[in-house]
Amino acid sequence: MLTAVACPGMARAPRSAAGSSPAAATASNRATDPDNELDPCSGYTFDGVSLGMPRSRVAGVVSIAPVPASQSLVAGFEESTFQFRAVRPGRADEVQVGFEPRVKDPRVERLRARIHVSKIDPWPASLFGALGSPRQAIVDEWQWWSPSCGAALHLVKVGQLGSGESEPYILEIKRMATSNK
Repeated sequence: MLTAVACPGMARAPRSAAGSSPAAATASNRATDPDNELDPCSGYTFDGVSLGMPRSRVAGVVSIAPVPASQSLVAGFEESTFQFRAVRPGRADEVQVGFEPRVKDPRVERLRARIHVSKIDPWPASLFGALGSPRQAIVDEWQWWSPSCGAALHLVKVGQLGSGESEPYILEIKRMATSNK
């Protein structure tokens, strides 16, 4: 595993889906928080990537690399998954993006992220601030959806194995079945 750099309170950075780190997936992408003042749907955007964005635009926001189908964690998009890593002090995100299959400039259909957060980082409080109260919640699991944004978000706090100061989460964002977006 790689040791996290400039992430106080974090013991280790997450591994890439392939178990190695392709150059594009380890580029210096910056982990970001939603800004609900600019866009009420920003809570359904992750590290600058949102549903419906064409891959060419995503590549302008973050450095992405293809994921082998056998290592895709985005169900239903195994043949069209790309990944990137984003970091900032106190947080490291490993993100897989599922694009429309077999389209010239495919659009984002689904995101899945593994997020490691230290106590000094404002996330996930910033996510809760942008999205408000979850529509469904059980212990360490929350769900939001918005017909006007055409998106659903599922967040799970993962139990930690061993020592370490970071808190791991899994986040998934997908289009709502009834969305026109």
